[in-house]
Order: sequence, then C-alpha cells, then structure tokens
Amino acid sequence: MSTRPSLRLCIELDGHSHDGSAAVEYDAERTWQLAAAGIQVARFRNAEVLGQFEGVCTAIDALCRGEAPF
Repeated sequence: MSTRPSLRLCIELDGHSHDGSAAVEYDAERTWQLAAAGIQVARFRNAEVLGQFEGVCTAIDALCRGEAPF
C-alpha cells in the first residue's frame, strides 16, 4: 500500500548557498516541478527561522490549516 502526504507541503529552509543566481534558478525550477506535482512550497530563510521562529511556526501552522496562501 502506498501512502501520500495529505498536505502536499514542502518547507524549504534557505541559507547563504541559495543566494547566487545559479541557486536562485535551481530553486525556481525545483519549486515549479514540485508545484506541477501538486506540492506547495514554502520557503524561509535560515535567518528568519533563527530570528523569528515563532512567526515562522505561525506561518507554517496557517499553511497546514489552509488559511494562508503562500
């Protein structure tokens, strides 16, 4: 029996390695491929997670409840 995640949500944490133009292009292509597969991508910078953890958690919670477009 195969299982599928019900939320179809991917959470990406991006550090400095995502700053270059090649990384930005790669991330955009990967996001497009995931979206084409019906998976929503939520991206957060590492600095956001470290400096605004509660806000990031609130945003993720809202996404999980279907209350916030991302």
